[in-house]
Amino acid sequence: MKVEETIAGEAPAVVVLRTFGGTVDGFTVEAHGFPTFRPNERLLLYISPEKDGAASVIGYQQGQFRILRNHAGEELAVPTADGGATFLTPRGGVAPSTLAVPLAAFKESIRAEARQVGLLHQVKD
Repeated sequence: MKVEETIAGEAPAVVVLRTFGGTVDGFTVEAHGFPTFRPNERLLLYISPEKDGAASVIGYQQGQFRILRNHAGEELAVPTADGGATFLTPRGGVAPSTLAVPLAAFKESIRAEARQVGLLHQVKD
């Protein structure tokens, strides 16, 4: 998968992702709850390197967000969890899996969290 931008941490220009499921010799295995990928889609992924140089998506579908545009042209990060899944909000409430977040705000919240835990350093002008 081609890396367009790294929000926190480091990644090479191309990442090999490993997940469960797939098609071999005409037989398909669908592993529900695991990330799925479609040609030419844009994604925001939380990934972790594996020992052999590949990477996996952290938290399975919870670490995968599709990047889509709304009717106004704004980019949104949309969770990819299977239907019926729910997510905890920062205040401890529950939100439906269809919760879409403006992409720019989502990226900034990731950077802020990474700075808070020491994974990303504040850049001074």
